[in-house]
Amino acid sequence: MSYAARCTASRASKHDLATLAVNAAIEFERTIAGLTPDVGRISRLASELRAKAEPLPGGVPFRLIEPGYLAPLGNIVRRSDRSAKTVEAVQAQIIEIANELDRFASDATNQGSAEQLRDVCLALHNELLQELMAEEAPAHDWQREFRSVEAGVSAT
Repeated sequence: MSYAARCTASRASKHDLATLAVNAAIEFERTIAGLTPDVGRISRLASELRAKAEPLPGGVPFRLIEPGYLAPLGNIVRRSDRSAKTVEAVQAQIIEIANELDRFASDATNQGSAEQLRDVCLALHNELLQELMAEEAPAHDWQREFRSVEAGVSAT
């Protein structure tokens, strides 16, 4: 794959990634219920996670450290009892999670791994939603609120 193709390989936004995560969780839940999952949804999440975590050629920084991706993905790694204290360790663990998703997609019969991977997908979905809500929430101007309360107190 060319450098330009690798740079644009993953255009999934945080919202897209959160949607992929919840869709994959649904497919794991279908497996747990004894139904046939759509493994394409699981593979798509694996592909996007890998694209966010794998380094780009030529020493370009990891996609993982784009604003808004390191914190939620790092939290997922820490929640899954994996040890990762550096960006590179988080990157390696996210790639391993993507590999586990791919392994499941190629043989969707292991209900034990379905439950674990469902939980990882739901946690990823929640982390990304929290990140999105934090970005969209208006900054609270506590100083202005304090001044208006202070003015009201002095006026009485």
